[in-house]
Order: sequence, then C-alpha cells, then structure tokens
Amino acid sequence: MKKMRGKRCEIEQDGARGWLVVFAAFMTHLITHGIVYSYGILFLAFEDVFGTNKAEIAWIASITTGSLYLSGPLASIFLRRHGSRLVAMTGAVVSSVGCFVTLFTPNLYFMYVSLGFLTGLGYGLIFIPAVVEVTLYFKKYRALACGIAVAGAGGGAFVFSPLIEMLLDMYAWRGTLLICSALLLNCVPCALIFRNKFTTDETPRNSNYEKVQFNDISDKENDYSQKNNCDTQSAGAISECYKEKEIIIEKERQRMEIVIEKYDTFNTVIHANKEEEPEVNEKMLKDGDNVEDNASTKVGRHRCLSLSNLTLFKILRQREMILFYIAQIMFFIGFYFPIIGLPGMAIQYGIDESKAVWIISTIGISTVCGRVVLGYMADKSFMNSLFLYKVALLTSGISTAFVPLLSNFAALIIYAIIFGLSTAVMLSQTTVVLVEIVGIERMADAMGLNNMFCGIGALIGPPALGVLYDQTGSYTPPFVVSGIGIAFGGVLLFLMPCCPK
Repeated sequence: MKKMRGKRCEIEQDGARGWLVVFAAFMTHLITHGIVYSYGILFLAFEDVFGTNKAEIAWIASITTGSLYLSGPLASIFLRRHGSRLVAMTGAVVSSVGCFVTLFTPNLYFMYVSLGFLTGLGYGLIFIPAVVEVTLYFKKYRALACGIAVAGAGGGAFVFSPLIEMLLDMYAWRGTLLICSALLLNCVPCALIFRNKFTTDETPRNSNYEKVQFNDISDKENDYSQKNNCDTQSAGAISECYKEKEIIIEKERQRMEIVIEKYDTFNTVIHANKEEEPEVNEKMLKDGDNVEDNASTKVGRHRCLSLSNLTLFKILRQREMILFYIAQIMFFIGFYFPIIGLPGMAIQYGIDESKAVWIISTIGISTVCGRVVLGYMADKSFMNSLFLYKVALLTSGISTAFVPLLSNFAALIIYAIIFGLSTAVMLSQTTVVLVEIVGIERMADAMGLNNMFCGIGALIGPPALGVLYDQTGSYTPPFVVSGIGIAFGGVLLFLMPCCPK
C-alpha cells in the first residue's frame, strides 16, 4: 500500500496507482507525439504558404525533436529537485505557448523558435517525467507498462494524422495550431497524477528495512527512531537499539554507496538542532510544512545537482553505454524522415493525398500494437529485451533502405506496418534496457543522457536529409541513407558484449 509521508509518498510497485500513472503517461504521449508525427502533413501546408524548400521546412521538425531530446539531462536534474508533477506541468504550458505564439509568426525563422524550440522544450519536460514515473511504479510488469504508456505516441500518429488533415481543410494552418495549443494543455491534468517528489528506490519485496530516498536521507534515522522508540527506552536498551540501527544503515550503505555518503552530514544537522525541534515543529506546522523538509532543503538542493552530475559521468564511463548512445544517434538521424517524407513520396507516386495520410496512421496503429504486444512479451522470462531491441533496430533500418523500391499504396502500407512494429520496440523498451544496463538507481540520469543523444540525431537528421532531397530531387537517397544509418546502429548494439566491464 502507498505510504504518505509529508509531501512524499513511497511507491507501491505493480499496484493500482501504477496503472493510473500509465494512463496519464499514455495520454501525454498521445497528444505530444501525435502532433510531432503529423508534421509531415503540416509541412505540406507550410511549403505552399511560405514558398520554401523541404530543407528549410525540415528545420522545424529537427529543432522540435532536437529540443525534445536535448532537454533530457536538464529535465532529469529538475526532476530530482522539483518532482515529476511540476516538471511535466511546466512542459505542458511551455509547449502550448509555443504553438500559440506561432499563430503570429511573420516568417519561417520565427517558427524555428516558437514551433521548433519552445514547443520541443515543452515536449521534453513532459516526456522524461512520463517515462520515469512508469518505470519506477513497476517491476514485474515493467516492460508491459512501458509499452502501453509509450504506445500513446503511436496512437497519436493514428489519431492526429487524419485529424490534422481535417483541421487544415476547415481552419487553415493557424486555426489548426490554435487547436493543437489547446489540446496540449490537457497534459496538465495528466501531470497532476504524477508524484510531487522524486525517488528512485527499488527495494526487494518483504524487505525488513526502510527505503533510503534521494529526497531526504535523514528520514532513515527518523523513521527507525519512531518505530523502535530508541530515545524513550531504558538506558540498557538504548545501546542495543542504536547498534541495530547502525547495522541497518550499513546495509543501506553497501546497497547505495553514493547516497549513504551524505548520511553523516544529515545526521549531524539533525542532532545539532535536536533541542530546537519543538520550536521548529511549531513554526513549520503554522506554515503547513515538515521539519525534515526545512532541515535539509539547503543541503538537499546542492546534493540533487552534485549527485546527478556524478552519476552522469559514471554512466558515460561505461563503454557499452557509449555504444548504446551512438546507436541512438544513428537511429534518430533516420527515424523522422520516413514519417515526414512518406506523404510527399506517396503523392509523387500518384497516390491520392487522402490515402497518403493513412500511411502515417498505419505506422501509428502498428506502433500501438507493437508496443503493447512486444512489451507483454518482454516481461516473459524467455525473452531478452536487449536482444529484441537489437533485432528491431536492424529490421527498421533494412526495411527503410528498401522503401524507394515500393511504388504503390499496398506496398507502402506493408512497410508502414513493419516500420511501426520495429520502431515500437526501440521507443517502448528503452527504459527497460537502460535498467538492465545501469540499474534502477541511475535510470533517470541514463534516460536524460539518452534523450540528449537522441536529440543530437534528431537535430542532424531531418535537415540533412532534406538537403539531400533538394539536391537530388528524389526521395531515394534520403531513404537509403536513413536505412543504412539505422541498421548501423543495430550492428553497434550487437558489439556491446565485446566491451570490457
């Protein structure tokens, strides 16, 4: 059962509240990624309005996705300090404002800042809390829960592609963006379901000791003292009580060495002010706050930043993580071009525009099915999530490289299904794979770094491939380059076992 303690709550893994968090994360992904995946349809309208080429238009998608992912480390630091709820709510407001101010754009360059940077930054501040919250709330069903949550992105592609097409016909591009701005504000109530404080514990079930949490290490001592009444026992029992407490703390030190290094500092602070405790309690009760929050606020803020920075460097020293992040860069260089380029290529092949929209919708619904089904399979003991991840990366790359050979609607639909299913694995199982490699304690920081490297690929890919299209006048070179880059990332992942520990 969930335990409330002041402003924080401990997590009941695989419980009912976890599935409510999954629903909230699903809806945030559906709205944010649904709009991003519909950029290919919006860009056709932008080309007519601004009279620009694909390379210049592609910078909007590049800056949006680049900002989304490059904001990962920043979002993970804010997450430790302010909690998932506040960070996600801020992201919803920022992305909505970005869409809204785009209505007043005088030129394409203003759109780079508003629809590109501001909206992308907001998406990034929503994305990290959503994936981290789901991962922390589950252990046994983690892969399934993550798959369902991020399936919202595919659901968004399925829903928003025809929706954006309809809105463009009815209200033109300005009216469409105004409605998108309003829809993004629906992420605010979703964010309210997330926790107000951040913890990264995964204590084994039936554990006989309390959890040490990043937010307040001094809780460990306070909780033990309250349960065992060390200070109120007889003189002979006090020594034994505190000896037992020291044993428990030593176990925690071995499990989370980085956190426990800060314990003595907090212990000194708490005991040095022990006589002032009644006065502080009275003051804090009037303010509606807790003594523990006041006693550790100043040191805690510094710890959140220094601990996060230390963890980031430790993650980057792992060679297998370096290969993983390079593979992520290669994947995102090629990932967005099929989504942006498929509608235009289909129209160039003589396929009706109304049918071309459904190619993107097919990617979306395939992604939904893939993320849920493959997420369920990944939780089974016989399934290796990392191996599944590698195979999916190779499959998506090879299939993308052969897209130029497909010239009819049926063939493109088949590709859309394969691309949707294969990319579903990468986009839904990233957090699961990261937990396998770096552990649950470092997962939030590893995810922040992952998003940063994904952002590098997303920032480079769309404009570079757009220039390649403008120079050649053909969709063949961009699709081939995209496919080879994605497949190369898969090859790198197969080399991970060769890395020394």
